[in-house]
Amino acid sequence: YDTDKQIPVFGFGAEIGRTTQHFFHVNQSQNPYVDGVQGIINAYGQFLPTCHLSGPTNFAPTIKAVSEGCRQQVAAENKSYTVLLIMTDGAITDIDDTINAIVEADDLPLSIVIVGVGSMDFAAMEVLDGDNGLLRNSRGKATRRDLVQFVPFREFMNKRSE
Repeated sequence: YDTDKQIPVFGFGAEIGRTTQHFFHVNQSQNPYVDGVQGIINAYGQFLPTCHLSGPTNFAPTIKAVSEGCRQQVAAENKSYTVLLIMTDGAITDIDDTINAIVEADDLPLSIVIVGVGSMDFAAMEVLDGDNGLLRNSRGKATRRDLVQFVPFREFMNKRSE
């Protein structure tokens, strides 16, 4: 919940011009914030015709950038909590870098929700979700908490709410 309804909207995995970008502001401005859910829809609606969505699917750049924003909020003694929602239709291609970024972010007021949409094999996403044990980075350091939740949308899209 955010009282000012300003939401930063980031993207990853798109050819903008002739360059594949792994982290960008969807509204293509220096300030990534948009006004509420309608602002998100509008930003994507304006952005999609101007790019070509493409792989590889790299999460680490986005997680690192959002983590840096959280670090700045902590340093400014701003009492906020960030939920990073990643929606993807692709299998992750930078799993080791992503695990490293998650482990480095485990002391921040941050949770990461990954929603897999489509029919891709999301087995690697299950690894990021710490339900089966803590993640360990490439140096063997373990996360102090489970900060990632993976949701395979296809398992829920046809279920009715009760």
